[in-house]
Amino acid sequence: MPPRPGGAATVQPNRLGGNPATERNSAPGGAIRVPAARTTMVATPGGGTIHAAPDGRKWEFDKGGHLSTYSKPGVEAKFRPDGRLNSARMIRPDHSELNVYRNFHGERRVEVVRGDRSRIVSNGSRHGYMERPLASRPGYVSRTYVEGGRTSVVVYRAYTYRNTVYYRYVPPVYYRPAFYRWARDPWASPVIYRWKWSADPWYVRYGGYFEPSPSYPTAALWLTDFLLAQNLKRAYESRQGETDDIPPDTPPALTPREGGSQDVKLSPELKLAIAEEVKRQLEAANLAAEEKKKDGANSDAGVNEKTSPLDPKQKIFVVSMDVEVTTAAGTCMLTPGDILQRKDDVPEDGDKLELNVADSKRGDCPVGSSAPVEVGSLLEMNNQFSAQLHTGLKALAESQGRDGIPAGPAPDPHPVAEGQAMPDLNVESLIRKQMEDAKQAEMEIRQAGKDQ
Repeated sequence: MPPRPGGAATVQPNRLGGNPATERNSAPGGAIRVPAARTTMVATPGGGTIHAAPDGRKWEFDKGGHLSTYSKPGVEAKFRPDGRLNSARMIRPDHSELNVYRNFHGERRVEVVRGDRSRIVSNGSRHGYMERPLASRPGYVSRTYVEGGRTSVVVYRAYTYRNTVYYRYVPPVYYRPAFYRWARDPWASPVIYRWKWSADPWYVRYGGYFEPSPSYPTAALWLTDFLLAQNLKRAYESRQGETDDIPPDTPPALTPREGGSQDVKLSPELKLAIAEEVKRQLEAANLAAEEKKKDGANSDAGVNEKTSPLDPKQKIFVVSMDVEVTTAAGTCMLTPGDILQRKDDVPEDGDKLELNVADSKRGDCPVGSSAPVEVGSLLEMNNQFSAQLHTGLKALAESQGRDGIPAGPAPDPHPVAEGQAMPDLNVESLIRKQMEDAKQAEMEIRQAGKDQ
């Protein structure tokens, strides 16, 4: 507990001699210690206290005596009520900014913002991306993704809505309009397709939640299963090797992630709802392809910076990344492959949208719960959905006339200049280095206050 209210703390000799005594934070692990000497204390309006040392260090406690913030010049760390690290921000000697986030389950996300406006985001040592502005195309950025040893590059266009910068996915190619219509409209008869991942570890793990459709009357439903498989594979791969990275003071109740009730299988009705969103995006791509064919319009034409970044017609979202949300029952996690349904048309305060959890995997937010989700996170889900849809269309084009897929119009892909970029090299090694830097930063924070 922090020193008692009433002014500066007094010096109490250590029983073993040497440095003045320190008082341990009441949180699990006792990571941060407040020096019991040479600090001044002030009360905060909420009933907490702030303790400041002459060297610039500060400790802020809530009214229950739990450490909520620790800071020193160039460093700020925030803690959860149970004492676990929530986030940390460090300004490094090269003026880059290192940000560390720990989610509800204790897993780490790291972001480094560099002086050249590039940034590296990592979720584990082998998953993440490097983003950088494209000097030859103002307003565009490229992201080189690394996932499970696979590398890909994606281009986004930045735009501003209500003083907030958002990103919009730019496709690398457009197909001929007839191909989009073939993918959108019903096939002559349902087809049976055997996916090749039935024995993959991710499917073995999530087979109780997701099962491919027995037959496919449309390419849109085939693409739905393709998208769901991509996200569940991402969820599985991002969890591998993460258990060793959870700090020792994490309460056992939060690990492993798969605790809780059994998976509830994704319903055919919910899959059809996702397929309707696929059709909606295919129709938008078809219209854009016709426009481009007609007069060579830019691939990102139609972005209206004065309207909401989320189309009210979109009713369903496929989660493609870890998102921590607060429901009526408390804090919980959404992970790739969970499904959200829109509850409100207009974002609350312009920056959050209320959604219902339509289905989720074991250990994630319970089905039927309602939670506000930041617009930026939903837009990122949309961008990932669009990127995965284009990957699925490429796979569908290559499968025409084989393995039960009917032959359709020639795809005739045309590269889109605005959606092309060269991948950055050594991104995987940069991500590994970044994760090591984050571990070191957390270790230093844990040791803060011990040496006086």
